[in-house]
Amino acid sequence: MPTIGGKEIHVVYGVHHRQKEFPSADWRFLIHAAMNCAIAFDVIHQAGFVIADVNQKNVVVSQQAKVGVLDCDSFQMNANGHLFRCEVGVAEYTPPELQGRPFKGVVRTQNHDLFGLAVHLFHLLFMGRHPFMGRFRGGDKSLQDAIAECRFVYGRDAGKAGMQAPPHSLPLALVPPDIAGKFDLAFSEGATRGGRPAAQDWHTAMGGLLQKLKSCSTERSHVYSSHLGACPWCTVVDAGGPLFFVTGVLGTLKFVCGVDELTRVCRAIEEATKYSFIRPVAGVRALQGRPLRAEVIKGRRRVRVASVATVAAAAILVLSLIVAAPLFTPLQSGVSAFGDAPWWTYADWRLGAVGVSSLGLVSSTVSLLVARTVSQYGVERRSRGAILRNAEAKRKDLHRRWDEVAANYSRKYSEVRRRLDGLRAQYLALQPAFDEEMMRLEKEKEQIQFRAYLDDQYIERAKIPKIGDGRKAILRGYSIETALDVIEHANSQIHGFGPGLRRALLTWAEQVGRGFRFDPRRGIPESERRNRVVEYRRRQAQLEVQFRKGAADLRGLTAAAERLAQDLTTEILAAERGAAQATADWSVFGKAPSAAVAS
Repeated sequence: MPTIGGKEIHVVYGVHHRQKEFPSADWRFLIHAAMNCAIAFDVIHQAGFVIADVNQKNVVVSQQAKVGVLDCDSFQMNANGHLFRCEVGVAEYTPPELQGRPFKGVVRTQNHDLFGLAVHLFHLLFMGRHPFMGRFRGGDKSLQDAIAECRFVYGRDAGKAGMQAPPHSLPLALVPPDIAGKFDLAFSEGATRGGRPAAQDWHTAMGGLLQKLKSCSTERSHVYSSHLGACPWCTVVDAGGPLFFVTGVLGTLKFVCGVDELTRVCRAIEEATKYSFIRPVAGVRALQGRPLRAEVIKGRRRVRVASVATVAAAAILVLSLIVAAPLFTPLQSGVSAFGDAPWWTYADWRLGAVGVSSLGLVSSTVSLLVARTVSQYGVERRSRGAILRNAEAKRKDLHRRWDEVAANYSRKYSEVRRRLDGLRAQYLALQPAFDEEMMRLEKEKEQIQFRAYLDDQYIERAKIPKIGDGRKAILRGYSIETALDVIEHANSQIHGFGPGLRRALLTWAEQVGRGFRFDPRRGIPESERRNRVVEYRRRQAQLEVQFRKGAADLRGLTAAAERLAQDLTTEILAAERGAAQATADWSVFGKAPSAAVAS
């Protein structure tokens, strides 16, 4: 029988454990492990066996993501017509329909196994979180009770179930809808009567997920499903959560970020040249105005005649008033030239001249107004004047729009440039900050060694009073796997852990810490240096993404400005030609354009 090699599956989905034992494992690796876990279950089921005692210690994973199943002697099987039952089990992998029941005499089914398989797959894909572990908003509730009541913390009915996920948990939307639906079905109340997704179904789904993966533009160790718009692992880190993957530093623990790297990433920025707004010049040649129609010319003649008549009548009236002025001037004696009688009772020829010239002025004025408004001449004159006014207004408006577009583009372009200048300063500051931190780590070597020692003491391997496998699984769900995690999360609220259990955990961690011995000959632990390099490379990558986005913003602004300038140039040139033609059309009246606009 071949030897099955590998680590227990909880080592793979436990974040700290995985980073030490599987340092090159990313989410793609975990999906491969999940797919192979489903294959292993399918092979066993095809052979007619029931694993029954599904747990975190009888499934192992190799460095190549191959999966094996141990403790086959506890399988439920039929042999020679006799049923050999399995009478043991681990609560966190036991389906709701068997929770709280003694296993003795119970006939286990493959549908029961499929609950444990779904828990394993959820652990692998969701960073060790248990699908039923969370805080119950209605009070205290154990993990076993949550399973028995089908309170799937991440499902579509999680709100109705009254459950709240632990901090920095990933939503069910991390996986595509078809896989999310399988988890919802596997953990539903209806599945207690049968119908959980088969192992072969999970195998097919995991294979499909592998085909949908894409890489993060910020951190090369991050891969995620293409149905998501942003990297979920970066989102967790940006929110203050843990670094789930640190595979990007294998082969070297150096961090380099200087002028050469900046020049490389900024090349696209320097190639994004600024667009020059040069106001378009029409260059319109002298145009001839449209000739006036015959009836318009006749109307113009009438206007000219009426204008002459009006001027003549006005002159005659003025002369008449001058001649008749003595009649209206009071005498020195205080008596008018008309005596006591009204002026209109005297038949003086001078008064008649005033009256006749007044009537002539009124008549000629009326004739002029009629000729200028009602006649074809007046209509044509108003029409061409309106066209000229509109053409001039449109031309001015387009030039104003040109100035606004140019100013707006220049302002936005300068804003992006200023932002990029700030990013350059941040980028060049990374290397000095990293070097300073390395020097600080060297000075704090004893404390760092102590932390590394605590971080290598796993809760899973320890015997802690009142903390068995079930509570260890709860701690894994909160990313508490080592003695260092216990100390750092001493004040954290953990579901199901009251003061007594927290005190037991802390006492264990302190006892472990007393076994530490400082070795001044040792350098900075590789894990500590690796974490720093990962963090600074992540910052470097984030800045490089922002540089690329800035270059794209500059190119986008310039392309949009160029399109607007081309469109406006076409409109401005057309408006200039229109205004020139309207001016020429108006000039046939013998008036300056300003007169047309004013009339």
